[in-house]
Amino acid sequence: MESCPKAKYLNLTRLPKITDKTMKAIANAGLNDLEYLNLYANATIEDPGFLAFGSTKNYSKLKFLDLCGCKNLSD
Repeated sequence: MESCPKAKYLNLTRLPKITDKTMKAIANAGLNDLEYLNLYANATIEDPGFLAFGSTKNYSKLKFLDLCGCKNLSD
């Protein structure tokens, strides 16, 4: 992801190896232009991964975020 800092679209649908570590890498990749992030049906991501992503201010342009099927995301 570091080689694509201008990426606007990231579809990670149904990737069973997505982990909290992956989410932390996305959060720290500096994808400041990201507008679309699809994490549909990624049941392996847990709260620490989502919190890492949500704790950065790099994603102010994000317009679409799909968390449907992310079963380990708590309220």
